Amino acid sequence: MISNPEGFWFFLLLVPVGLTAWRKYSAGFKDLKKIGGKWREEPLHTVFLVKWFFSTLTIFIFVVFCVLAISDFSWGHVAVKDERRGLDIAILLDVSRSMLSRDTDPTRLEKSFEIIRGAIDIYPESRYSLVLFKGEAYTFVPTTEDSLYIKDVLASISPGILTAPGTDIEAGLKTALASFPEGVESSKVILLLSDGEKLTGDTDDAVKRVAAAGVPVIAVGFGDPDGTLIELPNGSVVKTAGGENVISRLNEEELKGIAEFTRGTYIHADSPFLMKEIEKELLRMGREKTETDFQFEIRNRYRLFLAIALISLCFHLGIRILRWKRVF
Repeated sequence: MISNPEGFWFFLLLVPVGLTAWRKYSAGFKDLKKIGGKWREEPLHTVFLVKWFFSTLTIFIFVVFCVLAISDFSWGHVAVKDERRGLDIAILLDVSRSMLSRDTDPTRLEKSFEIIRGAIDIYPESRYSLVLFKGEAYTFVPTTEDSLYIKDVLASISPGILTAPGTDIEAGLKTALASFPEGVESSKVILLLSDGEKLTGDTDDAVKRVAAAGVPVIAVGFGDPDGTLIELPNGSVVKTAGGENVISRLNEEELKGIAEFTRGTYIHADSPFLMKEIEKELLRMGREKTETDFQFEIRNRYRLFLAIALISLCFHLGIRILRWKRVF
């Protein structure tokens, strides 16, 4: 493959080089006759002709291979280690009303926002998507490199942003998986932020799909396994149709199962080392990708042509400088 065929125009330099070499030959031969006289004309001419021929040949080779180097020839392939350190991270956020519970300070949802901002600070060069789920799932922000935009939109998120009641983790996982751009070879991870309560959907089927795609899930669990009331912003609590208080409980078993099956990890939101653990997992997943991922690149050959050109130039200088048969 030739990346710069316009470089072939430099072959026109061979014309003035050839004309200059011929003029030097003619002038040099005339000078030899004057200096050596007729009795030494033949041996001097023989040495001069051979020396002129190889000197001209080496300068021609130098020009030709310099032009080939400029034209940027490449062929063959070489395996190159992919040193990318970024991740494609799908943030899967539970926005059901249970995330308004205050058993995590200040609320489960507000704590989620803090974690998202912290995760972005760990990997600001990564691409992010933001998927919200409740009784349905919706890609709120498609995959983007603008991590600051993800931070900005968090202020506009509340349980009222989706109307479907309930909590469908299956829909969330499938939507998060679909949010990754197609045809892009990169490390992928889902950051799931939820209390794990599952009211609808078949989580097992979604988890199998995520695991088959090789996407690990970092699951962050919110709340108390013993349960707490769901307090709304107006101070009231969520009640059942029969007027009884709704108790929201952390379902750690559900979240741990998702994380383990996808070769991810589970972390409780109240862990004192929460962000350290998330950072460790994201870095680990990034390293696993870069240590085993290789890509094939076309090998550029300009160095080969330059090496031949330089060797030819050295021979040219040697021919011009060294004396032949003690004559010149």
